[in-house]
Amino acid sequence: MAKEIHLYYEGHKLLKEGFSRFFEKLRKRAYDRRCYLRLIPAGSGSAACDRFGVAVRANKNVWNILLTDSEGPDTGGLSESLRLKYGWDKHSQDSIFWMVEMMESWLHADKDKLEEFYGQRFRRNALKANPRVEEISKADLENGLKAATKETLADSWDRIAAGDRRGEELLERKLAAGLARAPFHLTAVRDNGSGFQMRYQPATLRAALWQRMAGEVAGLLRCLRCPAPRCGHWFLKGDSRSDRMFCSKTCKVRAFRKQRKGLV
Repeated sequence: MAKEIHLYYEGHKLLKEGFSRFFEKLRKRAYDRRCYLRLIPAGSGSAACDRFGVAVRANKNVWNILLTDSEGPDTGGLSESLRLKYGWDKHSQDSIFWMVEMMESWLHADKDKLEEFYGQRFRRNALKANPRVEEISKADLENGLKAATKETLADSWDRIAAGDRRGEELLERKLAAGLARAPFHLTAVRDNGSGFQMRYQPATLRAALWQRMAGEVAGLLRCLRCPAPRCGHWFLKGDSRSDRMFCSKTCKVRAFRKQRKGLV
């Protein structure tokens, strides 16, 4: 019997608290059997698969589990298809578990919060009424969210791209309202021994999202989509490395190998 369980899940590290609560009973049962459960945030779906694959080969004495989104319906052969794609051994197939088809499925679980975030123009009736989020198809998710946010801030990007000034006005009003409600803390941070800098630190995840969005709109931040095979993860491009094109070293190596293989 394994003395450790490593659960690699698709998602950001900020989700760890929620996952910890969700798996609290499982953690306790494992502890009673002198087994340690470790939750490991792995980022994008492809990154989660990469880390799981490395763990399966390197940690033979650990029960490694992959928890990820399916990005489509599962007719029974999805786990085997993923195993064959990455070249994992057959036993690893029993350690693959699926959450939902898309991350956006979880948004359907709290329509009140969605309406609070998007405002009065949000059309919640356009979303599927099915409370079992794991049963909502990818097509229904994409079409429902697009219809529900058609007259909200999300639609303003398309308007701005088309030269419609109403989109800019809507974006300005929404950003002003969102930042006005966002709590921030003023902190003093040491700057490499050369003194202190005053910084605004968001007090909640919601405030951090508004701050990030305002920074992107103002041109202070720039995000890129990783072009590596099986990734497509969005990452923040910092000023220190203006030539950075990939979200991680793993993706950079994978892209280089594919390019070199194509030249042979």
